[in-house]
Amino acid sequence: MPLAASAAVLNLRINTMTTLALTNHKVLHRRRVGLIALVKKWSCRSRGRRELARMSGRSLQDIGLTPYDAYVEINKPFWRG
Repeated sequence: MPLAASAAVLNLRINTMTTLALTNHKVLHRRRVGLIALVKKWSCRSRGRRELARMSGRSLQDIGLTPYDAYVEINKPFWRG
């Protein structure tokens, strides 16, 4: 293989490896951002359910919920919407 051709192959390999490394970095970043968003969503659900548990029957009625509806929502695990 001529020297110019081997240099071109080497350059292609380096560019491909750099592209793969950047692509992997972007994928990892997206996953990390997605995981952070998921944890925030779970935290918000948990907080909302704790607030719902502290509401009086009158307050539940004001927002259109029965005590049973509140009970069902409060007892869901944080990962269930």
